[in-house]
Parts: sequence; structure tokens; C-alpha cells
Amino acid sequence: MSSSSLTKQEWNFFLTRLKQQKKYLIPAFIFAIGAALSQVLFAWIAGKIFNVTFVTRAWEDAMVLAICGGIISLVAFASLNEFFHRYLLRKALEKMAQKLRIEIFTRYLVFSEAAKSRLETGTAINYVVTDVQLLSEARHFITEMVKEPLTIIALLGYLFYLQWQLCLVCSVALLPIAVANHFLGKSARRNQNKVQGQLAETIQSVNENFQGLRTVHTFLLEKMVLKDFTNLMDSLVSKLLKITRIEESVGPVIKVISACVAAIILYAGAFLVNKNHSLLAEDLVRFLTAAGLIQAPLRNMSHAGVQIQRISAGAMRIVSLFNIPFDQLSIDQSKHIQSHKNYPIPQKPLALEFQNVSFAYPSNHEGAEKNPSPAPYALSNINLKLEARKKIALVGKSGSGKTTLSLLALRLIDPSLGSILLDGKNIQEMELGDYRSYFSYVSQEVYFFHGTLKNNMLKVAPNVSDEDIWKALELAQLKDRVQNFPHGLDTMLSEKAANLSGGERQRLAIARALLRQSPILILDEATSNLDSENERLIQKGLDHLMNDRSAIVIAHRLSTVLNCDEILVFDRGQIVERGSPHDLRGRESTFSKMWSLQQGETLAT
Repeated sequence: MSSSSLTKQEWNFFLTRLKQQKKYLIPAFIFAIGAALSQVLFAWIAGKIFNVTFVTRAWEDAMVLAICGGIISLVAFASLNEFFHRYLLRKALEKMAQKLRIEIFTRYLVFSEAAKSRLETGTAINYVVTDVQLLSEARHFITEMVKEPLTIIALLGYLFYLQWQLCLVCSVALLPIAVANHFLGKSARRNQNKVQGQLAETIQSVNENFQGLRTVHTFLLEKMVLKDFTNLMDSLVSKLLKITRIEESVGPVIKVISACVAAIILYAGAFLVNKNHSLLAEDLVRFLTAAGLIQAPLRNMSHAGVQIQRISAGAMRIVSLFNIPFDQLSIDQSKHIQSHKNYPIPQKPLALEFQNVSFAYPSNHEGAEKNPSPAPYALSNINLKLEARKKIALVGKSGSGKTTLSLLALRLIDPSLGSILLDGKNIQEMELGDYRSYFSYVSQEVYFFHGTLKNNMLKVAPNVSDEDIWKALELAQLKDRVQNFPHGLDTMLSEKAANLSGGERQRLAIARALLRQSPILILDEATSNLDSENERLIQKGLDHLMNDRSAIVIAHRLSTVLNCDEILVFDRGQIVERGSPHDLRGRESTFSKMWSLQQGETLAT
């Protein structure tokens, strides 16, 4: 990440979003003007008090009451302006941050697998949470960069009106403050870049270790993991303390410079009052008061200058996310989200055909998006046709391309070469929601949403009854188990449904697919987490699920594919063998060797 300031494009990115909140920003600016003018009135009233107290000594009751009432009114006026300025500004920025978080989340939602491969989980979370939070905190520096310059301009104008020669002395002080602000801000931005990267690494570490707790415990890696995390925390705190030192050094620097300027003003002012007689004593008091009031805005602006450099680090990261180009699949997924169309489940099974399809995953090396290198094909020159109401099985070694083909069928990725047709129509020409409504999917790594078991089922089939859910659970051999839960269908599923066993999660996923009743079914190692007895029981449910549907079955256990119409044997991204289960088992073939090997393993077990 570059440490340079925001570019014009990056500023425009955020200014465009800020302008959307102008109904809050415009009145916030007006209240900032009121707060700035109140500072000038404070300086004026200070001179009036000095004049009454030490010069004219005209302490009449009416005069005293007027001055006291004026002070109270002025404080109230300044406080109200300050409150509304800060509140409206914060509201504008919180609204902008809210919309930006939704934009970022939506972008992740529509990214294709190729685009998502450039981002790690920790980085993704960091964009949504910490980087946008930095922008939300921009209210502090925007407040200072709006109200404080107005205050300084108003006070300098008043100082110029009182004594322009002394005003020039105040103006000279701005130069060393600007120089200090420049160097401190540059250092803050550089360190904030490091902090953001460290935060992303920390989030990634927590995520990985919690997901891999079984491995950590099994191999006694707790001490190593704790040591690594402690080192991460030490490094993060060290970087945060560097930024803190920079921020906290601003105040002392400004105070020293201001003290030097105040001493010069006091000496010169005393000369003008006592020797030159060109300045009234009460005006000197007003001048010193106004000059003193400038210190706080200058200090706040310097703090803001450091903060904006910190925030710019997060801002540049966010803009870089939006600079990741959309491929066609991402564009189609974006259109799908923006569409208000409902997608009813089609009832008519259609043929799905792969014509000369090849696919290569994008290279993951650094800078691949600028200079992509050719990657080996995960699938090469695939030709197959899934006829309506037919079932084909994909078998082969791990990494042979079976799951990649299922992702292509679901249009989670697009072919590098060739085309996929549904009922003779290229699927890339179909509306994405219409196309995917033809499919149900059960994978080896099942996913459930946080909520009740019933709500998880209703998400994929909103109009089904409790009776339909119980029927699907029965076919998936899970009804008795759920009936024994204290809350039945209203049982809360913990994160990743960890309160269910692996086999129960798999059966619940099958029940969910049964409810959806899509005409094309994809089973990717759907019985992988089941023992042999449960597999035989659940196979009945799968047979019912596949009844009158087209199906693509990816399986390691060959006994689960004997009822399919055709078996395709994959090796290194190519179909090396195809035929019916009877034909392949009855002749010398790769499938028959795999079958014999698995039967031998079963007997040995």
C-alpha cells in the first residue's frame, strides 16, 4: 500500500458519498459559522469587562447585569451551535458509513469466485469493520477542518481590525505549525497502513485458529498458536503506540509555539499601549484574548491533520476494493441483487449440456491481475449432456475436476472456453436468478444460517408447511432425532450448526434440498459424512429426491452411484471413461478397478 496522500479519484469517491448527506451537512456548516462568530464575541466581551473593571470602573448594577446576561447568552449561543454542528455532522458521517458498509458487503456478495480469490477472510472483515470505522471517526477531523478554520478566520479578521501589525505576528506562527503538522501526519499515515495490515492479519489468525481448533488440540499446538497470537498482539500494540506518540506530540508542539508568539505579542502590545499609545488597553486585552482563543483551533486542526493521514490509509484500502474490476459473472450477480423479481421453482426438467468446456482457475501469484500468467486447466474439453430426468455420476480421484464441473453447472464460475447450454440456450444469456432456480445443491461442506432449524428450511422454500418439513426430515432419516430435541423445529442452530453431528448436518442439508424440489439436483459427496448404515438408510431418501429429476452425483463411494444412468470417470480434468454402471463393471476399465479396490477395502474393514 502506498503511503502517498489520497488521489483525486479517491477524494471524489468519498466526496460523492458525502454530497448525498448534504441535508445534514449544510445546516452543520451554518452552525459552525455561528460557533466561530461566538469566539469573536468572547474576545470583545473580555475587553469590555477589562475596561469596566480597570479603566472606567463604571460598575453600575445595570452594566454588571448586562455583562453577566451577555456572558450567559453568549455561552448558550456557542454551546447550541457547537452541539448542532457536531450532531448533524456525526449523523451525516454515520449515514455515509452505513451506506458504504452496505456497498462493500454487496460487492462481496456479487464478486465471482475469481474476484474473491484475491481477498482473504481477515482482509474482507477488515474492510467492512475497521476501515469503515476509521471513516466514521472522520467526524472528528471534519469538525475541526470545518469549524476551526472558520473560527481562525473570524479571529484573525478581528485581530487585523484591532491591530494589523500584531496580527502579522500571529500569522507567522502558522508556518512552523504547518511544517510540524506535515511531518507528523506523514509518519501517522505510514504507521496507520501498518496497523490496518496488522489488524487484517489478526482477524485472519483468529478466524483460522477457531476453525482449526480440532487440529490445534489434536497435535498439541496450543502453546505455539498462543505464542504466535501474542506476538501479533505485541506487534499491533507497538504500532498503535507509535501513532499515539505522534498524536499526543501535537499538543505540546503547538503549545510551545503559541507560548513564544504570546510572549512576543504581550511585549509588543505593552509597547503600543504604554509608549506608542496607538492601542487602547482594553483592545490589547481583546487582542490577547482572541489570540489565546486561536490556540485551541490551531491545536485541533493539527490533530485533525494527523487523523486525516490515518484515515486516508483506510480510505485508500476501501477505494482499492472498488477498483477490483467486475467480470461478467459479477455483473450478472449484481443485476440479480438489484432485481425485484421473484424466482419460482420451475417444474419442467430440462437438458443441461457442456460443449467443449475448459476452465482454468486464476493465478494467485502477486500482481496476477496486472500480468496474469496462464494456469493449467482444471477441466479440459468437456463434452457431456445431462438429459431431462436422467442421472449422471462423476467419479475419480480428488482434484480430478469433479467439483469444478458442479460449480460451472451452478454458474458459480464461468468457463474459460466453450459454453454451457440449458435446453439449448447459453446459460450466460439467461437471467442469473432464472437459471439458478433450476438447481438444488448438497455439498460436502454444508452451510446453515444462524437461526432456528425451521427458519433455515423456510429460507429455501418459504411457502412450505411444518408437515412438509417433517416429511422431508423423515425422508432424510432425521425426523426421530429432531423430535427428541427439546424445541423440535424451533431448535436454534449454533454457528455452522456445531450442535449437530457431521452426519446430522449432512442429512439436514438433504432434507433442505428435498423441500426445494428443483428440477436439477447436484450432490457433491452428499453422503461423505455418513457411516455405512446411515448411508444405506439415507440412500432411500436420495432416491426419492432424485425421482423424476435430473441429477449430477459426485461421489467417492462408488456404491452410491450404481443407480445412475451414466458414469463419467475423471482424471486430471478430462473425462477418460464413460458408460453405464453395468457396462463399466462388466469390462476391464478404470471404474472396474476402482470398484474392486473399494470392495476390497470394505471387506477388510
